[in-house]
Amino acid sequence: MPQISRRTKLTSCIAAVAAFLVALSAAPAVASWSATAAASSAVTTPTVSIAQSGFDGLSTTFQRNSSDQRGGFTVTNTGAIAGTSSLSVSATGGNAAGIAVRVWPAFSVQECTNNPVPASAAQGTWASFPVPAPTTLEPGTSLTYCVNSTAGDPDSLASASGSQNMTMTATAQLRVSSWLAVAPASATFTTQGFFPLASVPMVGNQNNWFEVRSVSRPSQCLDVYSSAASAGTAVQLWTCGLQANQRFEIYPLQNGQSGIRPRTSAEISIGQSANTSVLAATGSSSANWRIEQATPTSYQLLNADTKLCLTVVDTTQSALSTCTGDASQQFTLTRDPLTCSAAGANINFLFNSASHTRAYTIQNKVGAGPWTNAYTTPTLTVTSYGLTRSMFLAGDATLDIRVVDPQGNVLYSGMTAVTTGTSIACGAGFA
Repeated sequence: MPQISRRTKLTSCIAAVAAFLVALSAAPAVASWSATAAASSAVTTPTVSIAQSGFDGLSTTFQRNSSDQRGGFTVTNTGAIAGTSSLSVSATGGNAAGIAVRVWPAFSVQECTNNPVPASAAQGTWASFPVPAPTTLEPGTSLTYCVNSTAGDPDSLASASGSQNMTMTATAQLRVSSWLAVAPASATFTTQGFFPLASVPMVGNQNNWFEVRSVSRPSQCLDVYSSAASAGTAVQLWTCGLQANQRFEIYPLQNGQSGIRPRTSAEISIGQSANTSVLAATGSSSANWRIEQATPTSYQLLNADTKLCLTVVDTTQSALSTCTGDASQQFTLTRDPLTCSAAGANINFLFNSASHTRAYTIQNKVGAGPWTNAYTTPTLTVTSYGLTRSMFLAGDATLDIRVVDPQGNVLYSGMTAVTTGTSIACGAGFA
């Protein structure tokens, strides 16, 4: 039997290693050789390589009024042999589960933005990406994937800073037998103006009248122009005071939204028209707002229709613009206090500002009993009202107290008064 010299074995080994290195240097992506191939007695080294382009172009900043992004990327077999192409996607940083994604194949990246998203598109999130099934990819051919990303759930993407940064990485793979080429690429997603929904302004059993003061111009407050009560009246910024046209009731609506109603009009709420804050009829979707916690002491007011934020433009004007978290879009909300003092048979209610056009009716009840009117204010410009024990329900009891307007809107609630014989005293819930 012929013998193979050590020099011949060494030469063959060097040749195999050289061929392997040549294959690596020819590929634009990383190739690896498995242990099975290395153990084979006869190896033909293929040129296995894969490339992808366009994935970094998916990078975007999601804003409240611009939460939808579409684009695409291409995977190409740049080698000399057909292989099985596959894709893996991972996400780091932020809440990638809050960004929905739809994926579908196309002939070109242009189709991704020019054509509607097909009903057959696979759905998921960037935290659980709907990876396309592996497929055979011939040399010199490409696969194009369209991607539609949507930051549609503001609560899942909310953060104390209003912003999150996420890195999405897609790794294209091409496998030929035991050879594997990979081509990773990354895209960066950023969110802007996504603050948590605030709970403080909608606390039950308290008055929900607020002074809305600008953070960027702290001497100025939200103000209904000329105290008007008609739809279309401008809502502006003006020097803060105690006037009724600078007092706003924040009342809850569905889906975490709120209405903002000025004291000067019981049935009109702040809405928007042409991206300007104006008074709009109650019940109009243009008058629905999300009140969000921008800082521990200030709030962002986002219009639910336009997804734009109330913004201080100059010393007198307010408008709606893209939410950025800037101080010009932040406001403090200070509850308008109702204070109480009493002596013997007399009790006095002091409102911080006058009711203007909405007469106050002070009501009382005991336990689960019905609400009974105790007193209706005859003068709309007075802030202090003195009542006597005889105006309230008879008997010794702790009375629930609230204040309503002529339309039945509850303006102040959660207070109590204590009656004993002919005497009445202030209870809980007053400022």
